[in-house]
Amino acid sequence: MAGMERTLLVVDDDRRWLRAAQRTLRSTAFTVLVAETADETRQLASQAPQLAIVDVYFAGEPLGFGMVRELRTRVPGIKIALCSAMLMDAPAVCADADLVVTKPFSLPKLIARLEALPARPVTPLADLRTLKDAERDHVRQVLARCGGNVSGAARVLGMTRTGLQHKLKKLKLR
Repeated sequence: MAGMERTLLVVDDDRRWLRAAQRTLRSTAFTVLVAETADETRQLASQAPQLAIVDVYFAGEPLGFGMVRELRTRVPGIKIALCSAMLMDAPAVCADADLVVTKPFSLPKLIARLEALPARPVTPLADLRTLKDAERDHVRQVLARCGGNVSGAARVLGMTRTGLQHKLKKLKLR
């Protein structure tokens, strides 16, 4: 990233911690953006930061998980650290974050760890299947396994035969 402007988004509802983070990072090569709310986070995501540090809890609610997922969608390729003052022992819950850390931590060391991570592969939106396509494929697969028997496929899918017939018409499978 030599020569490119680098941007770091720090998301936390603790205003004093955010100010301390800004002071600590003032001498780095990053433009530091700070957000205290989900709305501010969405607004600042439009600036396409390369890195983000997101707190888990906002006013006692674990809203950080949703913010991580939203950042992933809005800023493909962003590297995200999820942090909390409480120990998190469920990495599966934090699967969208690249790093999970417990406060207190060294901001410069955390940023170095984030930058050292390999880039996640980015799936172009055009390559993603629609829900309708996935539903059509699933219904088609169940029908095939039931030998084309609509009543049997309806039982497997947990719906009525009439409901499945309407679905087949809607999905243009009949």
